[in-house]
Amino acid sequence: MTGASAKLVYCLLLTGLMAFVAMPQQPRPMLVADITASAPTTESRLAKAIHERIAIEVAGEVPARRLSQLVAEEQGLRQLAFAADAASAREQLIDCLADELSAAMLQRATRADADPEKMTEVVRALTAAINAEVRGISA
Repeated sequence: MTGASAKLVYCLLLTGLMAFVAMPQQPRPMLVADITASAPTTESRLAKAIHERIAIEVAGEVPARRLSQLVAEEQGLRQLAFAADAASAREQLIDCLADELSAAMLQRATRADADPEKMTEVVRALTAAINAEVRGISA
């Protein structure tokens, strides 16, 4: 192979490579997850209200009016949740309280700016709330 023929082969291969790179590619299908956000259940709203009340009580420095408002909200949600099927609602509430307990434990482990003693107290109080609900099932 002479120098001219080698250059010719090199140029043809280079042109073929450029044509291959410049070819349009098939679009890749995008994966789209069908996520539908459902409204929170009454039990999950009640569990969040219990968690919020406990966190505010542990933090201290809360006006009595705000605390009584939280307790009233909690009682209203409890009446609403337990109106139809008390046993099923209690089981769902325990599951939701367990989720709130997991969230509190995660916050305790990850938040460096929070007081660890107060976060531990919130975890203890949520555990006590779960235990009170469990005793309500067996009673």
